[in-house]
Amino acid sequence: MNGLLVPALTVLMVLLFVQKVSWATEYDCSKVVHVASNSSEAKEIQRYLEDLINKYQKEKGKLEFRTIEKIGTWIIAEVDFSNLEPGIFVLNRSKKGFRVAAEFGGYVEEEPEKTIRTYFLEKVPAAPKELFQCYTPKGVPFQREGE
Repeated sequence: MNGLLVPALTVLMVLLFVQKVSWATEYDCSKVVHVASNSSEAKEIQRYLEDLINKYQKEKGKLEFRTIEKIGTWIIAEVDFSNLEPGIFVLNRSKKGFRVAAEFGGYVEEEPEKTIRTYFLEKVPAAPKELFQCYTPKGVPFQREGE
């Protein structure tokens, strides 16, 4: 019986390795562009999100970006608010301006990256998959402390 166990485990390990390599090559993360938080584009996004959020808040707040990533007209921005919990926004930019396609906030107990990616893939199927598959949360509560 031990004679079959080693080849079976070897085959299993090779299959797992191939699956992991396949996932990594399925998405071209070089398409994702980081937007500097001090750029003019970031300042436009900041104004848009602050105006949007402050419309519904009694107390006016400011936001700071944890990260902004984009592919073409699609943007994912993780932000800290001075008067709200952190949030992740997916925006689409058109000639008319920005539009929130989806947002995510709250605490994720298990596998936060997978949960957030799956959520956005389902909510915004028109956006490039790489925008979500290559995204890594930058802070709590979207990333476990210590990571």
